Amino acid sequence: MAVNPIPYQPNNHTNTKDKFGNFVDLVHLLRSDEGCPWDRDLKIHSLREKLIEEAYETVDAINSGNYQHIADELGDLLLHVVMHATIAQGDGEFTIDDVMDNVTSKLIRRHPHVFGEIVATSQGDVEKLWSKIKSSENSGRINVPASMSPMEQNITLQSKAQLSSTDTVAQMVQRLRHHVGCVESGVGDTVGGDTGVGGTGVDTNEHTSNRTAGDTSNEHKNINIEDAHHLGMIVSESFAIMLKCGHSPLSIMSEVNKAISINT
Repeated sequence: MAVNPIPYQPNNHTNTKDKFGNFVDLVHLLRSDEGCPWDRDLKIHSLREKLIEEAYETVDAINSGNYQHIADELGDLLLHVVMHATIAQGDGEFTIDDVMDNVTSKLIRRHPHVFGEIVATSQGDVEKLWSKIKSSENSGRINVPASMSPMEQNITLQSKAQLSSTDTVAQMVQRLRHHVGCVESGVGDTVGGDTGVGGTGVDTNEHTSNRTAGDTSNEHKNINIEDAHHLGMIVSESFAIMLKCGHSPLSIMSEVNKAISINT
């Protein structure tokens, strides 16, 4: 069936404010009764997975170093921001103005060294200041998105914790060695008597002494809850050391994925 197309005639302005206003008007038009039925039926929850996908595609574009590709993907992310706000406005919840007002207030609040009297002379000073302000806003809690994978949550927690940490790399390595030693003396035991020092069959490890009889039925069941704790701490300390040495969370995840791929 033939339809009469709605002409989109944005104002012929070149400044950024007007261009953004034109873009918001375009999204509103797509959501209107005269617009697109698919766009009109979109819900915030139905866009969740697509938003994550677009974010990853933006990261891929950044990794590629292709600035035109980056610009394209950032446009897709901007569309999600405006579309979510437009949907919320239709639901009577908030508008794109609320989104901009909130982030503007947050930026001013978290830059007291720019808009206040606090002095911060280095990137490290700014990061610690930002972390302190954010922590006070969250009542001291470190918030990590529940939708992240456990490994991503671990890296994010470590990354945020490092901003306030005064531990040296040497101290962190010492803790790492401690947990490795605990695991070696625990899960390294072999079924059949080679437990303990010198293979005497005497279990000298405080962690393995708590195992139940069922734990010795096969090698894998030699891992109890305390061993699992030390294994988790090994992962945690390893991430912390890499972050302390200046590696980004994304580069760490990339190396972890490579290692998993090689070992599987």
